[in-house]
Amino acid sequence: MNTREQLELFKKRADELENSRLIRNGFSANLNIKLDENVGLTPKLTEPDEEDLRSFLLTFRHFVSNDEPVFLNKIYNLLHTSLTSVELKGFLIESRKLVKAAQKTAGLQLEYNGEVISPEKILNMWINGHYFHNDEELKKKLDELIDSTVMLVRFNFLDFLIETSKQILNVRDVINETLEKNLLTTPS
Repeated sequence: MNTREQLELFKKRADELENSRLIRNGFSANLNIKLDENVGLTPKLTEPDEEDLRSFLLTFRHFVSNDEPVFLNKIYNLLHTSLTSVELKGFLIESRKLVKAAQKTAGLQLEYNGEVISPEKILNMWINGHYFHNDEELKKKLDELIDSTVMLVRFNFLDFLIETSKQILNVRDVINETLEKNLLTTPS
């Protein structure tokens, strides 16, 4: 697959992501924690419809799976080496920083039994231990986390999806401009 084909495929998948019912309906997750002196902490998580989320993840996982041609880090690297626009490269550098930050904390840092559990690890547990695969070790670890902090784990996962999706769509916009203005150094 040449550079142009790979970028076109990324655009196609990003369009699918944007056209998912989850994003069309306004993908959001909110965690509200109420403190009452008589009751203590009462968390409430507002999250998307489970079937919409599962459908969304079918496309999203292409962007976070190392072996996929549209793996977000591959596309960042491809654009970094083949894009002629310094301005767009700068935009992509900032975008990559935002994704890396989301991979580390996604709005909050979760530590369980002395181990920091990054959103990237939580994503792996949900995708490979719950939604699409049957990795028993990941499922067990996810179940342990859920038993102790269900709403924090779920919010961390959803927030990572939201923030990363925003950057996927931003990268798609850069690709659109790159292809429209023929800003690639490599032959397409």
